[in-house]
Amino acid sequence: MPQQPQPSPTPKKKKIRVPRVVNGIEQMVEIEVDDVAGPGWGPNDKHTLLNHRLTRVDGPLKLTGNAIYTYDVRLPKMLYGRILRCP
Repeated sequence: MPQQPQPSPTPKKKKIRVPRVVNGIEQMVEIEVDDVAGPGWGPNDKHTLLNHRLTRVDGPLKLTGNAIYTYDVRLPKMLYGRILRCP
């Protein structure tokens, strides 16, 4: 006789209080979350993009007005469109 698959055990839950804003009024509500923690981020000194300044490579181009935006791109045989709406 084939064995029936066993249902996976239900993860333990815990209740935490979190703020919720409704119509500009903040209320503390309780929600249920899994008690099992997911994978961690690791120690902060191992992060390569956090905890220090990054050089803005687009800063000088934007400052001088030489930055190219998608609006500035003109391709050969480029098609254009417009949306006409009722007044």
